[in-house]
Amino acid sequence: MLVENANEELNRDDPRVFNRGSLKLSYDLLRQTKPQLALQIRNITAGKVLINKSDVNNKHSDCFLVELDFLQIETIVAALSKRAQSDSTKDSDIGMILMAKTLLDDWHALAQYFADRSSHLKHRK
Repeated sequence: MLVENANEELNRDDPRVFNRGSLKLSYDLLRQTKPQLALQIRNITAGKVLINKSDVNNKHSDCFLVELDFLQIETIVAALSKRAQSDSTKDSDIGMILMAKTLLDDWHALAQYFADRSSHLKHRK
């Protein structure tokens, strides 16, 4: 289990939680087409690490809470979708294509989380 603070417990299944590798790959895939957004993603890894009680000594298992706004997340999803389609038509590394598609699924889940949350808040009013 990952713990952000005493008030809120997070785990790896929370769509807002990304590991260092996913954020690094997102940065690498977006830095040519969306440099400002890529920099914001990279800056997340310079922020507060969520405590990983199961593997404290492994830097690669560091996880971070992604706190971007919905429009930024939509832009990431669109850019990664375009990149995945572009790479799949080339003779690209199949492993990289699969990793990019999995990464796209993670960002899409985060977008869906915010869309659901927004819808829920509208219905509460």
